[in-house]
Amino acid sequence: MREINLDRLRTLLTVADLGSFAAAAKALHLAPPTVTLHVAQLEARLGTRLLHRAPAGVTATSAGSLLIDKARRLLAEADDLLQTVQRQIAARGGRVRLGASTGALAHLLPQALEGLAARHPEIDVQVAVITSEEALVRLAAGSLDIGIVALPQPVLRGLRVQAWRQDPVLAFIPADWKPPRHVTPAWLAARPLNPPCRPTSDIDCWPSWQRTRRAIRGRWRSMRWARWPHLTRPAKSFARKSR
Repeated sequence: MREINLDRLRTLLTVADLGSFAAAAKALHLAPPTVTLHVAQLEARLGTRLLHRAPAGVTATSAGSLLIDKARRLLAEADDLLQTVQRQIAARGGRVRLGASTGALAHLLPQALEGLAARHPEIDVQVAVITSEEALVRLAAGSLDIGIVALPQPVLRGLRVQAWRQDPVLAFIPADWKPPRHVTPAWLAARPLNPPCRPTSDIDCWPSWQRTRRAIRGRWRSMRWARWPHLTRPAKSFARKSR
């Protein structure tokens, strides 16, 4: 035996606690020769006697007492480690790293996270505010477990995307444009539109948003909103690492 086996340590601990090889064999559901072999292997590995054997019972030597004290803590930590891993595998606990945009965090996630916390308080959800593109990159790299992204997005190997909800796309347009009953991308493409902001951060969009707000404020009474039914899409979807 090159390394100290946890089962051998458990056998030694049981023999010392019960004061008998026969009682330890019964408690561990092992044959008495197996219990004797476990202790003999530990003594051979360490090169010293660990137990005093006497008609009155079994007691630990000084070396045995030291080993038993350390083994008791080691076995408790090993049992706790196994239980922790098993709880996480069974989805009853552990940590979940979630990434989403500011809009999703503000309007969609609070109620969902509140319900999750009520049903599974042992799950630790760590939330990061990121863009859809960054969420996919971090998912592929393994630094994120779940991302809430806007579609469409490029397909990355190893990721699974599941549609969550569909949100309508709305546009504020001047009333004198007289839009058709169903606004289409082709109809909008033929009209002057404020170019969208493609930011690397929220600050990058601020000048564009300020201009848009001033324009809307100045023409609010002469503007209307139009729903784009043909542009309705699963704007929010779950993306996660495939397993």
